[in-house]
Amino acid sequence: AKASGVAKSSIYRRWPGSAAIVMDAFLGTVGPAISYADEGDVVARFRDSTGRFLEVLGGDPGRLLRELVGLAQHDEALRRALLDRWIAPRRAMGAAVIAEARARGELAPDADAEVILDMVYGAIYYALLMPHRPLDRRHLERVVEAAFRPYLSPPAARP
Repeated sequence: AKASGVAKSSIYRRWPGSAAIVMDAFLGTVGPAISYADEGDVVARFRDSTGRFLEVLGGDPGRLLRELVGLAQHDEALRRALLDRWIAPRRAMGAAVIAEARARGELAPDADAEVILDMVYGAIYYALLMPHRPLDRRHLERVVEAAFRPYLSPPAARP
């Protein structure tokens, strides 16, 4: 409140608590940095987006996200906000990229967006929350490729 020059009451009318303020700052900083490219094959688009996400998570935003996820385990409002404002929109964007690839014949019609997203982003969140080893870009690229491999149509079968 002091830094912004407004009353605390003005801030708490907009945000229910400090975690919500931190979450909005995180969303405003990280969200645009990890969007999917408009062009390219589905694997390349996911490698690019997840690679940028990995870079962002290497600094303060990664620490912030760990804190938010931790706090969300005990704060239902924050958990719901994380799901509704962070997880669900990003999953919808990823599912749309997968649907486009299915429509182009790049992926098999039975390509399961939910499974692919769980595999790819599950690896990222696991490394973020339980850092048993550094998640480097090359390892993440292999995770992306493994998640898509069962669904890729042979190039000759694509229109």
